[in-house]
Amino acid sequence: MNENIKIASSSGGLTGIGLKISQFFDEFFLKEIQKNQLYINSTFYILMESNAQTVFRFLNVITKRIKSIGGLGIYLIDGGMNDEQEIATLRQLFDGILEIESEKDKNFLTNTNSRPYIRAYFMV
Repeated sequence: MNENIKIASSSGGLTGIGLKISQFFDEFFLKEIQKNQLYINSTFYILMESNAQTVFRFLNVITKRIKSIGGLGIYLIDGGMNDEQEIATLRQLFDGILEIESEKDKNFLTNTNSRPYIRAYFMV
């Protein structure tokens, strides 16, 4: 694995994850790594451990940290696993939202923040 790819598990709860992410960003800053990205594989598991408002506050802090270093944050929210109220709460944090849908063996990617909506077909 690339030494600049780090993984924070949820074993320490939100506090543990937040501390790990901060340590990674500090380490990357010292190494003068300029293109930082954070990918949260699934908010479903985070929402299992805490309520939507707590997760919102946690992701808000993380998102502000990412923006302060000019990084990119990508969060996966599975619409089938989270309820619409939780999704609506978290959507407020993001600059852009891409939705992936499957119809008759075709996958579509929709940018829901553009006007008019952009919907593109893609293959996996």
